[in-house]
Amino acid sequence: MLPTLQKWDFILVNEFVYRFHLPEKGDIVVFHPPPSAFAGDKEYIKRIIAKSGDTFEVKEGKVYLNGAPRYEPYIYTPCDYDYPKTIIPPGHFFVMGDNRSNSGDSHIWGFLPQKNIVGKAFVIFWPPWRIKILK
Repeated sequence: MLPTLQKWDFILVNEFVYRFHLPEKGDIVVFHPPPSAFAGDKEYIKRIIAKSGDTFEVKEGKVYLNGAPRYEPYIYTPCDYDYPKTIIPPGHFFVMGDNRSNSGDSHIWGFLPQKNIVGKAFVIFWPPWRIKILK
């Protein structure tokens, strides 16, 4: 998730927010990756890029959502791969890390089921010089 999150950042995660509304595009979420990620018991943290019913595609380093290029000022590097045009199935999300070319995310292991989401990361609280609200 570079540059948004650094290796030793400690974050707070709201585990209740998604009981009241669905995750939104742009949310940074903590989740249990699907078995295809071969992650064992580890939790992942990535950004939601697309949700159920959206058309998603990566071409020439840019992410396209419903046919339009996505404005992403938070990414570390653009994608160095293409991903075919895909419709996100019901009850699933497409998540990506902000360090696109070095991220084990949906472009490798597939869609994230909504039931796997633990919560929304909302603040970095340590180290003190990195305290900030996540967007």
